[in-house]
Amino acid sequence: MEKGETPTAAFQRECFEEGYVSGECTLIGCIEVNHEKNSAWNETSPYPKIGYQAFYRMNVSTLHPFNGDFEATKRTFVNPNQYGDWHHGWHRVYASALTEALRN
Repeated sequence: MEKGETPTAAFQRECFEEGYVSGECTLIGCIEVNHEKNSAWNETSPYPKIGYQAFYRMNVSTLHPFNGDFEATKRTFVNPNQYGDWHHGWHRVYASALTEALRN
C-alpha cells in the first residue's frame, strides 16, 4: 500500500499495474503474516515483523491495453482451477482464498 491508500484502492491499483484490468472488487478476507519465529527476518527485511495480507476478488469489467509500463511484462489469462500450476509458492491459504473467490 502506498501512503494514504486504502487496502481496496491498493488492490485496484495493483490489478491495473500488473494486468491492466479494472472492475468491482470484494474483500474475501485477511490473514496475519507473523515473522516473530522466522530466523531469516531482520530489521532490514522488506516486510514488517507482523503484517496482514488481504485477499480480494475482482469482477473484471475493463481490459485496458497492455503496455507493460509497470512490473509485468505480459498478461496471461489462466483457468482459475489450474492457477496453482502457475503460481510459484502456491499455498493452501491461497487455495482457500481462491475457492472462496470462486464461490462468490
